[in-house]
Amino acid sequence: MTMTSQQCVAARMLAEVDQALLSEKAGVPDDILAGFEDGRTIPTTREMTALRLSLEALGIEFIPEKGASGVGVRLKFSKAQSAAISTWETEGGDAAEDNLP
Repeated sequence: MTMTSQQCVAARMLAEVDQALLSEKAGVPDDILAGFEDGRTIPTTREMTALRLSLEALGIEFIPEKGASGVGVRLKFSKAQSAAISTWETEGGDAAEDNLP
């Protein structure tokens, strides 16, 4: 399933992340994301996949078109869980495996 520009904007708003953070997380240039969201550009397949996977990692679920219902987005988690995920994304530092005893 592809992602529409409207879904991207809505998903980013639900996840409470700005364009800069999503762009960085997805590895997609800022101008490509901004252009996609305002309808000026179409990201490559790789960029679109990276954006979608990044939004999904932030707790977004994409809803496909079904019958008379259009496409959409929603939170996979509660608002509190989604806010915590967004906070963790901006903490910084190197990611590492958890090797707890």
